[in-house]
Amino acid sequence: MTYAHTIVGNLPSQSIAKIAILKLEKVGFDINKLSVIGKNSQTNPSGRGLQLWQNRSRDLSGGLFSMLAGAGMLFIRDIGLIVIAGPIAGVLAGWLKKVVVNQDGQTAFGGIIGALGALGISPYQALQSEAQIKAGEFVILAAASDQELYQVRQVLAEVIDEITLPMAV
Repeated sequence: MTYAHTIVGNLPSQSIAKIAILKLEKVGFDINKLSVIGKNSQTNPSGRGLQLWQNRSRDLSGGLFSMLAGAGMLFIRDIGLIVIAGPIAGVLAGWLKKVVVNQDGQTAFGGIIGALGALGISPYQALQSEAQIKAGEFVILAAASDQELYQVRQVLAEVIDEITLPMAV
């Protein structure tokens, strides 16, 4: 059965996203149903604001993005370099090949909002996710049943609770 992509949450950093993915894997969730989009703060690409897609699975090995099926990077004007991992990486790569480009070589339509819209995410959620990504957060998506989506949201909430608990003195 095929499920639509759903935004299940956002996490404040790549390291916390990795903890969440590992915890989901530990409880038996199929992490091949998960995708992550986040701002790559480690790379500062040069460019004039064009959207460029690169399959960078090999360059992203050893971290969060090597755990998920497929990975790539996308440079988006006004945001920077975005890292995308999971099943949506291929979907977005295909979408970007179809993006209309104007005479100046600038993307006429797109960005994170357009990419998420291509996945069936509502305009409101896409706009909210773009703001979260701009702020350095990592958006987690899943293509799963309602029961599995509930499980993912529960685990993400547990991870957030764990990192926000006050430390005992």
